[in-house]
Amino acid sequence: MKLNKSILWLVLVLAPALFFAGCIKPNNEAFVAPPDLSEANTLYVDSFTTNQETYLIDSLNTTSRQILLVGGYGDGITGNVECNSYFQFLPISYPLTYPDSLIKDSLKATITLRYDYNYGNETNMAGKDEFALYKLTENLSGDKSYYFNSPATSHESDAYLTTLSAVREKRLIKLDAKKLAFEIFDTSNRSRSFSNDQQFLSNWKGFALKSLGSNPQVTRFDLRDSSGFPPSFLVINYYNIQDGIPVRGEMKFRTNGTTAQYYTIKQDYTGTPFQSIQPKKGLSAAETNSRTVVQAGTGLSTKILIPGLNSWRLSQTKQIKIFKAELVITQDPSETSLFPPDFLRINLQDKYFAPKESDPSKTAFNDARIFSLLQSGAYNSYAAAQKSISSQVFDYNKTSRSYSCNMTRHIQGVVDGTIVNTDFNLYSAEWGNTVNRLILPKGSVKLKIFYFPI
Repeated sequence: MKLNKSILWLVLVLAPALFFAGCIKPNNEAFVAPPDLSEANTLYVDSFTTNQETYLIDSLNTTSRQILLVGGYGDGITGNVECNSYFQFLPISYPLTYPDSLIKDSLKATITLRYDYNYGNETNMAGKDEFALYKLTENLSGDKSYYFNSPATSHESDAYLTTLSAVREKRLIKLDAKKLAFEIFDTSNRSRSFSNDQQFLSNWKGFALKSLGSNPQVTRFDLRDSSGFPPSFLVINYYNIQDGIPVRGEMKFRTNGTTAQYYTIKQDYTGTPFQSIQPKKGLSAAETNSRTVVQAGTGLSTKILIPGLNSWRLSQTKQIKIFKAELVITQDPSETSLFPPDFLRINLQDKYFAPKESDPSKTAFNDARIFSLLQSGAYNSYAAAQKSISSQVFDYNKTSRSYSCNMTRHIQGVVDGTIVNTDFNLYSAEWGNTVNRLILPKGSVKLKIFYFPI
């Protein structure tokens, strides 16, 4: 039922506490909104179609993120993704001295790989891929920046160890590493001991970790210390004879924020609608089979342009107050096997560059989340709530298979003329940690504005 303008104005004047929803006034005061905005059928609701382009961000730094991405998957839409990782491992403490009277039969050595994410077409095989470690023949630099498209660090062509016979316990993969332990002991015996990282790395440069290709998926290994999980990459336990008595010894080796590591992500678009894509240039949906893509890791992003927004603003004869402005992003309904990013971010710059997340003027904020933070008392101002990561992301709704992005404050700025840019760049909030993909058919992104003249 339509609401007549005078009735709506009367409610606005007499019951402000019951009317306004999820909006933020220009002076940063929060106020409440009509709970039935989505059902409203008034003269003061407008929807805007959007133009979509896909573009490629080409500067993802993967240096020392304390994660490794390994494996690959592919299809006919965006092609094939392949991830490989390269890392150092170092003793937790020095000196590292060879046990002179080692009881060889007592030696036990275990490499532990902990994973926390799988992504690919065979979701029923999650966590079942097999991997290999290859000895590096080139040193990694702790002072160098590595990127997702950096060249591979040189390594031996034959696998040094594999997970083919490894023990799996929940999200842990444990390899028997006696071979590595004996070789470390051998090199330390020849040099008498390792006393520092530089000396150790001159003998053990690290490993490349790659999938053996048994399952089409990407796995993320977590190198960060975490309660309840072993923080060590390699643990060696043994007994050494001292004064005729067996004495237990232990050595631990780390892969964490103190060691160098990076991963590469290679995308092959051959034979797909995106095979002509170039960094910092947009491909319209008309050129890519009426689809655009957001894909974490590879740097694929979708630029949304709303050509009718400024003309609509200029057509208004009165100043207007926006109750709610929502950008709704709906996933391709045919996409059922590959999950989209859990969270999107929206960047506002008009160029096809990497997002400047440190610049709040280039970020679209989640007004619904900010409103919630203000209502809870967690923050006392809009500017303070902006700094929360949760206010800078928009979450995926599995039921509606969409993202509902409340950007009321930003669109109010466009309407008021204080903001002139109406470009919205969609990219994964976890674009450095995952390879999740979102397919957007042309017309699947719409802006809806609920407003009233004042």
